Amino acid sequence: MYYRVIATHEELPPGATGLVNLMEGSQAGVDVVLGEEAGVLSGTVTRADGTPAVGVELRAFQHLTRVQLTAKTDEHGRYYFSGFAPGLDVAFAGFSDLDSLAGFVPPNKSADIRLPSELVVRGRLTDARTGLPIFWKKRVLLSRDPAWHRGFEGVSAAPSGRFEVKGIWPGKYFLCARAWGYVPTCREVKIEPERCDLGDVPIHRGITLRGAVESADGAPMPNAEVFIHGPQFYDGKTVYSDRNGRYRFKGLAGGSYQFRIRADGWAPFYEKAIELPAKGGGMTKDARLVKGVPLSGHVRHGNKPVTRQIVVLTGCDTGVKEWAQTWIADTNTDETGGFLFPHLAPGEYTVRCGLERRRITVTTGNGLVCDFDWPGRFELPKPEAKSDPGG
Repeated sequence: MYYRVIATHEELPPGATGLVNLMEGSQAGVDVVLGEEAGVLSGTVTRADGTPAVGVELRAFQHLTRVQLTAKTDEHGRYYFSGFAPGLDVAFAGFSDLDSLAGFVPPNKSADIRLPSELVVRGRLTDARTGLPIFWKKRVLLSRDPAWHRGFEGVSAAPSGRFEVKGIWPGKYFLCARAWGYVPTCREVKIEPERCDLGDVPIHRGITLRGAVESADGAPMPNAEVFIHGPQFYDGKTVYSDRNGRYRFKGLAGGSYQFRIRADGWAPFYEKAIELPAKGGGMTKDARLVKGVPLSGHVRHGNKPVTRQIVVLTGCDTGVKEWAQTWIADTNTDETGGFLFPHLAPGEYTVRCGLERRRITVTTGNGLVCDFDWPGRFELPKPEAKSDPGG
């Protein structure tokens, strides 16, 4: 792995190394040089009306070393930072830490900050098709980031569909809205003192994906893990089947999704692509799980077992792309170098360990064995000694 070593001191600016590459069984020695003189940042924070901003939390971030400190303004609105090298950015904690409001070049620099006026942003969530207000399980966020991370949370009124977001500074934001059964939406808005009412914010009803999970003999399978990954999910979404083996996803956007079902003691059921229509509506996808075949093996370097080595199992697509893959599972070798995938459905798979990969075919019957010879640490050949032309 690659590492960076960072050293901090109460009275000196921090220091850091470049990236250090550590191989298994190797050692490395690195020196860290601290700065000669600590940088100091102080100043006052005042509100838009000129009064001191008391108890405002600031966060100071050093880009080079990734070190950060926090401080609060006192009863006079004053703050103080010490122990930083040049290149410091200052931002307010909470939502406003997304904005760099002041910078300084130490040592002993002063920076006074004037807060802009805070605004109240209003609007109403409506159904894009009917125009009616949405009042059921809705959430609104004003953020600088469209990926729905940090931001100002809106307070909503259930019957009318209206919402309010307080404490907003003028500028450009992403308005992110979610509601039960609707596709999450995110659009850019510009907030100004004379334009704080966004009016109606229409969002579209999503697609409902439902189905039933059954065992090989047709019996309902409760508590099965149903996973999908598609255009609106960064890490995917998981639900579990109920006591009748049924599952449901609501508010999905149209597009292609990966689909996987897993249950203890059964082979995973997966499909590389399920196409959901863009026009909305519903779609049914049933699945029947079967008893799987175990796949085991060992990873060795000579006669020694290789422990804690990851082994990845993917599905092969024998279509246009020769090695198109869908992730299925991964595991780590134990103290004997062994690994096990207990239940695999019949089909084509790829097993990868390090830089080596094997294509295997699983059929019903006995288990399969797949062993790997680990090459160990990669070493470059030593350069040959050159002869001295002068004799």
